[in-house]
Amino acid sequence: MNKVQILGTMVRDCEIKYTQSGTAIGSFGIAYNEKRKGSDGNYKDVAMFFDVTSFDKTAENVNKFFRKGSRI
Repeated sequence: MNKVQILGTMVRDCEIKYTQSGTAIGSFGIAYNEKRKGSDGNYKDVAMFFDVTSFDKTAENVNKFFRKGSRI
């Protein structure tokens, strides 16, 4: 199994849906800011956005404890 860890800020609340078998599926977005050196030699903030899908207890916990603007 692959594992990815992203630390950022939620850009939208978790939208949770349930399958017919009762499995929770949560969908939300995370933004990550990174400083990169530009061609002029100055550092600039570059934002990266990630769409995240979570399942089962993880989806339910994200929906329960985190909101837009939360660090996650």
